[in-house]
Amino acid sequence: MSTPLDVYFDYRSPFAYMLCELLPALAERHAATPTWRPIDLLQLSSFAGGLPYSDKKRAYVFVDVVRQAQYHGIEMQTPQPFPVESGLALRVALVAGGRPGFARTHRALF
Repeated sequence: MSTPLDVYFDYRSPFAYMLCELLPALAERHAATPTWRPIDLLQLSSFAGGLPYSDKKRAYVFVDVVRQAQYHGIEMQTPQPFPVESGLALRVALVAGGRPGFARTHRALF
């Protein structure tokens, strides 16, 4: 029996990208079935008005992203410009989610 797993993400998040790379194997190993749920991070109250990070925290987050990617063996490239506008990609995910081939489309959107 598979355990359902709701995964909330935004394509502008490098941590969500890493999760996209790591989750299929983890889900298989733990008999979980992930359902990707697109959200707009900037609509969350903690992100209202833009990124809530100070310049120092933003710099640390970028260092942490690189470190985590290296640890997990995930190739990372920061898109330019960054952060990306993810609205259109999130809409595609909302329409395509749950359909055959979504996993391939999802990875391509990242």
